[in-house]
Amino acid sequence: MSYAPAKPVSTPVVVVVPAVRPAAPLYSNLGKGAKDLLSKGFPSTYKVEVTTSAENGVQFVSSAEKKQANKTDVVVGTFQPKYKLASRGLELTGTVDTDNQIKAELALDNLFVPGVKGTFKAQTGASHDLAAAFEYKHELGTFTSTFVHNP
Repeated sequence: MSYAPAKPVSTPVVVVVPAVRPAAPLYSNLGKGAKDLLSKGFPSTYKVEVTTSAENGVQFVSSAEKKQANKTDVVVGTFQPKYKLASRGLELTGTVDTDNQIKAELALDNLFVPGVKGTFKAQTGASHDLAAAFEYKHELGTFTSTFVHNP
C-alpha cells in the first residue's frame, strides 16, 4: 500500500472587529451645517433691482442693497431714471439714493465733430463733484481728457 503525504488542511480564520459607534451630536451642533452654509463664504452684500421701461424710452431702475458698513448692516435704496434719445446721441441719467447722494450725468455723441463724445457729471451729498470728460475715437487711436472740480 502506498500512502500519500497528507495535505495541510486550511481552516478559515474569523476576525471579530468590534463596531465603533459615532459619538452622539451635541445639541449646540444641530444647526451648525445650515449656519455654516449661510454664513461662511457667503456674500454679505445683497442687492435687489427692478428695471421698467416706458413707451417714450424712459427707463427706471429701482434697487435696494444691503451692505455692511462699520460692522453694522445698512440698506441703501436707489432710484435711477434714464432717458436715451438715440437719434440725437443724447443720454440723460439721474440717481437719487437714501445715502443722501444725488447724481446727474449727460452724455452727448458727436458733440462738436463726428467721433467726439462729451460726458458731464455732477454729484452732491457726502462729496460734491463736477466732471467733464471728452473722448475722441478714430480708427488710428483714441484721445480722452477729463476735468474734475471738487469745490
